[in-house]
Amino acid sequence: MHDPGCVCAETRVEGVYHEEPARVMTYRDALTRLRVGAGTPEDCAGRARKAMKEW
Repeated sequence: MHDPGCVCAETRVEGVYHEEPARVMTYRDALTRLRVGAGTPEDCAGRARKAMKEW
């Protein structure tokens, strides 16, 4: 069986470790969605330039 690892979720006041496979997978899925939806550095720089011109 594959060990899914653990997650450390940090807030302003504490850090919480999660080791339950279902909870680890929830965090892994969320981070995967963020990574897939993120633009490239060039995309981000282009959006920043566009926003500066519009302001």
